[in-house]
Amino acid sequence: MHGAVLIKSNRSDILWLDENLAMNYTVWNDIDGVWPSGPGSVGVFDNLGGTFTSPPAAVAVGENGLEVFGLGTDYALYHKSYDAQADANGQHWSPDWENLGGNLSCTPVVLAPAPGRVDVFALGADQGMVHRTRTGTTWSAWQELGGCFTSEPVVLPLGTDTFDIFARGADFLIYQAKLTPAGISDWEPLGGGLLREPTAASAPAAVRADDDIYVFVVGTDQAIWFTRFDGTVWKPWSSLGGTFVSQPVATALVPASDVLAGAAARFRIDVFAVQAPDQSVWSNVLTAQGWRGWSPIDALGGQPGPGKLACAPSVITVDRAISVVAPPPAHFQVLEPDLDGTLHLRHFDGTLWTRWDVGPQYRLPSAYVFTIDSFGITDTMAAHNDTDTVTATLSVGAWPAPALSYQAGDVDNGEHQLFTNVQFPLTNVDLCEPALMSWSIVNADNSAVEKVAVTIMVKAAEDMINDGFKALLGPIGSLGGALASAVLDEGLAFAFGGCDGVVAVGSASFATGRLLQQAVILAPSGKLTGSVPYTGSNSNFGCGNSHYTVNWSIQRAG
Repeated sequence: MHGAVLIKSNRSDILWLDENLAMNYTVWNDIDGVWPSGPGSVGVFDNLGGTFTSPPAAVAVGENGLEVFGLGTDYALYHKSYDAQADANGQHWSPDWENLGGNLSCTPVVLAPAPGRVDVFALGADQGMVHRTRTGTTWSAWQELGGCFTSEPVVLPLGTDTFDIFARGADFLIYQAKLTPAGISDWEPLGGGLLREPTAASAPAAVRADDDIYVFVVGTDQAIWFTRFDGTVWKPWSSLGGTFVSQPVATALVPASDVLAGAAARFRIDVFAVQAPDQSVWSNVLTAQGWRGWSPIDALGGQPGPGKLACAPSVITVDRAISVVAPPPAHFQVLEPDLDGTLHLRHFDGTLWTRWDVGPQYRLPSAYVFTIDSFGITDTMAAHNDTDTVTATLSVGAWPAPALSYQAGDVDNGEHQLFTNVQFPLTNVDLCEPALMSWSIVNADNSAVEKVAVTIMVKAAEDMINDGFKALLGPIGSLGGALASAVLDEGLAFAFGGCDGVVAVGSASFATGRLLQQAVILAPSGKLTGSVPYTGSNSNFGCGNSHYTVNWSIQRAG
C-alpha cells in the first residue's frame, strides 16, 4: 500500500488524503518553509473534496495534464482532470468528480500508454481483475479479465494496447497474464508449475528493462525475491535477502535506444522497501556489476530521517537521459508517509540524499488498531482463581503473524480490563486481502505454556488465512474460532495438569479488507467492537467448565 502518490511529470506533483479522507493536491515546490497550519503560514495546495476509501491514483498526460482517481464510499471509481494551464476562468481542475462506476476492491492502477489514452486496472468485488480504457474523451465499458487476487495489479505497457499484468493470487502466489486487443491470456503462476515459489507476503513490483522483465515481491520469510523473464523463459526465483515490512518499489533506468551492442548491460534497476525493525527506507541496485546489496538510503549521506514509515514509499526518477544511448542519471525523488502522519520528500542527486521535513498531514483509509480490550468471567475452571495467560495473533494476508502475550495473573469472576496490554501497532489492511485477529486464554501456572500457546496460535491463524480466504465466503469468525480451538486443545493438552487448560479461544475475522473497512465505517465513532463467549471444559476431578467472554475492538486510525 502507498499512502500518497508522487507523480512522474514535469513537476513534483503529490496527492494524498487528509484527516477527512478528502483528496488534496500540491506541487512540492509550492511548499516553502513549513506546511500550512494557520494564518500567515506558507504553501499552496488544492482541496479536491470527496470522501475516499482508497489512497489516490494518478498519471501524468502530456506536458501539463494529470488524471486523478480514487474509490468512493460506494467503491465506485471517481475521476478528475488537471491542466497546469488554467482555463479562461482561472481553473485548473475539472469541476466535479466523474463517477466511472464499478464495484472495486483495490486501489486502481492507472497508465497513459499513448497520447489521448488512459487505462485503469483494478479488482472487482469478487477479486477478479477488471479494466477500462478512455480514448479521447470516451470511456469503454468495464472489461472483466478473470482471476482471483489478493493484491492490486502491477501493469507494464508494451506499445499502445498490450499489457503484461501481475498480481498476487488467492493462494498467495504471483500470477501473470497478457492483455492484447484480441483479449486476455490465461492467468498462469509466474514461471509455471516448477518456478512459482515463493509464497508472496506483499504485492509485486515489476519493471521492464530492454527485452527483460524483472518482478519483485516480499516473501513470507520477509526477504525480497525476484525473477527475470529474458524474452523467452522465466528464470528461477532468487532471494535478495533483507527483512521487509512493505511491498517493494522498483524503477528502471534504461537507454532510449539499444542500437549499440551491449545496451542491455547499461540499464540500472533500483529497488526500495521499508526494512524492519526501524521501518526506514532501504535500497538495492542492479547494474552490469550485479546487485550492490541492501543499505539504508541514509547511508549514502545527506540528512537522516527522524520518522518511521507507515507504508511503502512512492518513488520516481526525475531526469531524462543526456543521449538516447545512455540511461538517465540516477536521480530519484522518494515520498515518505511517516507513522507520525506527515509526508516527507527525499531527493537523490546522484551522490547524496536530502530530506525536507515540511510536508502535509495525510491519512490512510485502511489503517487500523486491533485490540483485545477485556475479558469477563462467570465461571473459572479452577475452584477459585485461574492463572491466565492471554495470547493474541494478527494475520493480514500472508505477512508473518505477530503475537502478543499478557499475564493476567490470578483472576476470578468479573470483568478484567486489558487496556493496551494486548494491542497491536497500527496495521494496514489492503482492501483485497484477508485479516484475522485470534486469541486464546489458558489457565496454567507454567511459564512454558505461554511459548507453546503463541506457537500454536500463529499456526492456527496461518491455516485459517490459507483456507478461509480461498472460500471467499465473507466473515470467517466462527470457522476461525473452531479451528483455533481444535488446534489449541490438541496442541496444549500435554502441557496441562490438574485444573489447567484452555478457558477461552476465538477470533475476529474478515475475508477481505473491504469487508473490514465497511464494518468499521458503519460502527459508531469508527470503532468496531465485538464480544465472543467461550466455554472451556476439563474432565479432571474437581474442575469445572470455564465461561469467558472476550471483548475486542478494531478502530480506524485518525
